[in-house]
Amino acid sequence: MKCANILLTNNGGLKIADFGLTNLQNLLKAGRGIPAWSAPEFIDTKRQGEYGLTKADIWSLGCTVLEMLTEKLPYSGLETWSIWYRIGQGIPPSISDSLSDNSRNFIQKCLQVNLKERPTASQLLEHPFVKVTATCSSTCQANYYCH
Repeated sequence: MKCANILLTNNGGLKIADFGLTNLQNLLKAGRGIPAWSAPEFIDTKRQGEYGLTKADIWSLGCTVLEMLTEKLPYSGLETWSIWYRIGQGIPPSISDSLSDNSRNFIQKCLQVNLKERPTASQLLEHPFVKVTATCSSTCQANYYCH
């Protein structure tokens, strides 16, 4: 998941689309095109353990929320090989201090390298960042979450 895969409908609904035309393993073998939203367990398969890739989307969600709130790509400013190395080493992208405590905490939970500590989607739905967002009126400004 990344911002480029989130589509808005005419009535304000969200759709998630995946236009990936090749799989990640082929990209890894070629050493190019490593998406900055990839979880460490994609690159270092020994990390998967009992979870496999079931929690990889949670990592990607954290990167996507980070991108939405900062308007910067995860690992922005780094070369592809440096991004690949950091992800493989389990080094999450930096999270701006300018974000609210709730948004920072939400992103940090999503970017847990230890899969046992990374929450499920159901657990994230109970997080204050999501609860406040869900109850926010249509006049609420995005800056509310960033400051």
